[in-house]
Amino acid sequence: MSSTARSSLVVGGVGIVLASLVPLWTRVSYVFPQGFDVPSVAMTWQPYLGVLSAAVLVASFAVLAFGVRGGTGVAGSSLVGKIALVLFALCTLVVNLVGFVPLPTLPEGEYTGLGKTDLGAVILLGIASFAVAVLGTIALAVASIVVLRAGVVHGVARWGLVVLAVVSVLSLLVNRIPVETFGVIAFWGFSAELVVQLLLGIAFVVQRQRTAPSPTVQTV
Repeated sequence: MSSTARSSLVVGGVGIVLASLVPLWTRVSYVFPQGFDVPSVAMTWQPYLGVLSAAVLVASFAVLAFGVRGGTGVAGSSLVGKIALVLFALCTLVVNLVGFVPLPTLPEGEYTGLGKTDLGAVILLGIASFAVAVLGTIALAVASIVVLRAGVVHGVARWGLVVLAVVSVLSLLVNRIPVETFGVIAFWGFSAELVVQLLLGIAFVVQRQRTAPSPTVQTV
């Protein structure tokens, strides 16, 4: 593996780790509110931090896909694989931006259970968000297959995207089950997806260290 390819792994891997920390921290603070003294200002800025994390994820996957300084990405020479990697991260960013979409309000006297918010617009936005999430999951599945076949990375890192794709599909399916009990399962499902994503970033960094060239020993 060339030095530029190794650089791609460490930059992309560190970026994935950083992009996973804020969403994971938020979920841990929900589960253990007494153990984590989360400042109110931090919770107020959480949606913006989520978007920032998703943007970092886009940059990280772009580096992994196309490499740095013209190096080889994890998808090898496959253009489909490169596009799929970036598309997955872009879909994650779009889903995080959904919460900032302004919703139309109803005229006075036509309020619903959501108050002034137009229920139809909420449903439409939810469908659009789910469609983007499905597209991202499909892109991730395609990317994982391409990376696996490309053989640029080895060991755990080579299979990391496959595991992430499987967990993402399961999380997506569970999240659409219209049963209140499954709300908790969906929460933990997405949390598991973030944990796998975090481990994937670490695996890429470790892969870089394992493929680093051995120092040259000069003999006199």
